[in-house]
Amino acid sequence: MLNWNLTKDDTILIQANVTHTLKTQKCSVQDILDSLLESAGTVLFPSFNVEWNDGVPFDIRSTPSRMGILSECARTYPKAVRSGHPSHGFVAIGHMSHLFNVNNFSGYGKDSPFAILRRLNGKLGILGLPDRQTNSFYHHIEEMNRVDYRFYKNFTGLYTDRYGLTGMRTYSFFCGKYKPLLDPVEEMMWDAGLYQGDKPFEGTGFRTISVNKMFDFVTNIIKSGKAEGMLWTKQE
Repeated sequence: MLNWNLTKDDTILIQANVTHTLKTQKCSVQDILDSLLESAGTVLFPSFNVEWNDGVPFDIRSTPSRMGILSECARTYPKAVRSGHPSHGFVAIGHMSHLFNVNNFSGYGKDSPFAILRRLNGKLGILGLPDRQTNSFYHHIEEMNRVDYRFYKNFTGLYTDRYGLTGMRTYSFFCGKYKPLLDPVEEMMWDAGLYQGDKPFEGTGFRTISVNKMFDFVTNIIKSGKAEGMLWTKQE
């Protein structure tokens, strides 16, 4: 089993690019999934698919995740629980997975799996990616702080629920006006000792952080007026 330095008390959201791990650990995607499930109490994976925002019908039972092969492998796991937001949903596996059976209106909002993860004092686990490619929890923090460089937009489309009932539904997404940056904040959180583990492409390439500590750290940046140049940039 791969060593993730997790315990059965941990509830953790995994955002991953498994390419580095597959090459260096000589394992399969199923091996990675199984070892994460054996290591932690409850594991979440993003099952985002923004095609619904472009008019493609969504079926919670079968619409694939577009967040990589590990996420899609988790989505099809027999005991996985999928949250209801069509473009920014999650799958949860483990003893607290039932708490993530929610149908939140806003993808990053106060009733979203991000907020549930905070209430559970959970962790964010990042495998083989820099923060700028794993920015969804940052956007939850930004929505909770109602930043002025993002805005709400509603999307309406065909939605099939877990009972096979299809109809038109509307959901919200907190869209960005500018390009996410995040590299400076990532380095600051390493320097502050908030990240534990290895940087991308070094060692295991896996790091963890307390979501509540990350929330407080990034909120402080936003409230101090330093978000531009750290969290986002107008430059291409």
